[in-house]
Amino acid sequence: VEFGQVRVADTQGSVGRPMFMADNFTVWLSVGALLSGAIEAKDIELRKPTVTLVLDEKGGGNWASLSPESFRGRFVPARVAFDSVRIADGTLSIVGPDGTAKTKFENIDGELSAQALEGPYRLVATFLRSGARREFRLSTARAADDGAVHFKGTVRDPASGVSYSLEG
Repeated sequence: VEFGQVRVADTQGSVGRPMFMADNFTVWLSVGALLSGAIEAKDIELRKPTVTLVLDEKGGGNWASLSPESFRGRFVPARVAFDSVRIADGTLSIVGPDGTAKTKFENIDGELSAQALEGPYRLVATFLRSGARREFRLSTARAADDGAVHFKGTVRDPASGVSYSLEG
């Protein structure tokens, strides 16, 4: 299944930009899983995806409306898994409530995988930040009942070999 010029609106509409855009979105689905009522994407490829995260005054943001509770009463497949989501030339922008830029990561190339929509997630990517290439690794556990998510992340500068790790 292939989609072009994909746009997902920001439900808060506070900055006038979509939350997600991509030039091209290609999905290879498992037919066997579909026949059993599950969606299993063997491969997903996103070309030039742009994600705009808008922070609010409470520490949340425009992604809060994407919780599983917001889909209750609608068709939700029994199981959703992502074996491989390949990202080519992506951008992640983080902006304040008034639309002012906080930080931006560009030329993101990498691969994301998830055993289920709720996680755990694994991301391996490279990106440009202030003109320098960086390597990024992130892994999470499934969210706990209270919503807390254990994660481990590493950012590495391949030119110097210096790396920073964070676990929480």
